[in-house]
Amino acid sequence: MTNDSHAINRQWADRIIRRTDPGFRHRWEVWSDAIEAMLNKQSVWIDVGCGANGMVAQLGHRAGRAIGTDIVPPEHPTSTPFVLMQPNTLPFADSSADLITLRFVAEHLNDVAGSFKEIVRVLRPNGHVMVLTTNTTSPFIALPRLLPFRLKNALLRTLFRVREVDVLPTFHRLNTPGAMRVVHPALQLVRLDFLQDANYTRRSIFLLFYAWHLATRPTAFQRFRTNLLAIWRKQ
Repeated sequence: MTNDSHAINRQWADRIIRRTDPGFRHRWEVWSDAIEAMLNKQSVWIDVGCGANGMVAQLGHRAGRAIGTDIVPPEHPTSTPFVLMQPNTLPFADSSADLITLRFVAEHLNDVAGSFKEIVRVLRPNGHVMVLTTNTTSPFIALPRLLPFRLKNALLRTLFRVREVDVLPTFHRLNTPGAMRVVHPALQLVRLDFLQDANYTRRSIFLLFYAWHLATRPTAFQRFRTNLLAIWRKQ
């Protein structure tokens, strides 16, 4: 998809949003605001699974220190601080971070307990960990899980124009509200939001997902939205 096509689709979609639900906020807007609310000039922030390291590049100036980590280096390296590492072996000192974030990483964790043991070790008391991930309670997430990985890979690349290298195996071991409430005994869940994506890549996909957002506006149905945003505080 070209930048021009994406911009045209976004303008078209935004007109629909303004007419039907002006209060709608995209998941990345909610995520960015949640991070900003946690940061100050004394904060140490680690973004685990940072991908291109865009969040640290965008918001790192709000922290005293911010660094992105991932299992592969960014495709286009920059001067933004980055460390190559696995999520269950964080190369940071005990009680050294105020905020640790995982954006679309949790669904790929095979060893949730091991990864969160490391997160708890690195977090300072009263520090926070934030996760944005898929919600397997949603039919849009539950049904594709039944497909073989190769077929799911092909669908993601075709429908959402995702690069093959960016489609990783998923385990979904922390992807229900219930699992998030018991992730680690030292972590207290202080916020859990159900978010619905509205993708601009294809107009048909946008209409499908946005219609699901409208259908799940009643509180009783929000648990079926495609994404979960969770925030824990270390006790």
